[in-house]
Amino acid sequence: MSDEETSSANERTARGILFQERGLLSEFQFIVLTPNTTDSIVPPITLTVGTPPFTLAELPPLHIDDVTDRVWLSATVTFAAAAADTTVEYRIYRDLPITGPLIFNALDFQATTAAFSTTSFSHVDFPVITEPGQQEVHYFLVAVVLGGTANFSGPLTFTGAEIERNRICDT
Repeated sequence: MSDEETSSANERTARGILFQERGLLSEFQFIVLTPNTTDSIVPPITLTVGTPPFTLAELPPLHIDDVTDRVWLSATVTFAAAAADTTVEYRIYRDLPITGPLIFNALDFQATTAAFSTTSFSHVDFPVITEPGQQEVHYFLVAVVLGGTANFSGPLTFTGAEIERNRICDT
C-alpha cells in the first residue's frame, strides 16, 4: 500500500470514529468568583422578604444553532442566614431575567441564624430554540428570599454547556 493509500485509509477510520460519537460538548460558559470562597463578596449581598428578585449571575451568551441542542446548566450558591427560618428560592431564566421563561427553580431552607447553607443543582434546558440557525441564548441565576434574611458572600458558580444531540437516537 502506498503512503497516499495509507493516509486515506487512516482518514476514513478517523472520520468513522467521529460519526459514532454519542454526544458532544460544543460550548462552555461560566461565572465564578475569584477567589471562590466564603466572604468573597464584601460587603455581602443582603436580601430579605420583599426584596425584588435579585440576579446573582448572568452567563455569557451560548451560541445555539440547532433545535436538537441541549444546554446543561449547573450552579452552586452559598448564603448565611441572618434570621431564623430563612428560605431562598433559586430560579434560572432563559433570555431575560425575571420576565424571560422560567426554566428551573429550587428552594433552600436554613432554620438557624448565622448558619451557612450551600446548594448545588443541575438542569437540562431542552428545547432551547425552535428555529434552526445560530442564536445567542442568555441564562440568569436569580435569588428570591421567601422568608427571613439571606447574606450572599460566596462561593458562587454558574455554568452552562451546549451539548449536541445524541446521534444514535432521534431526540
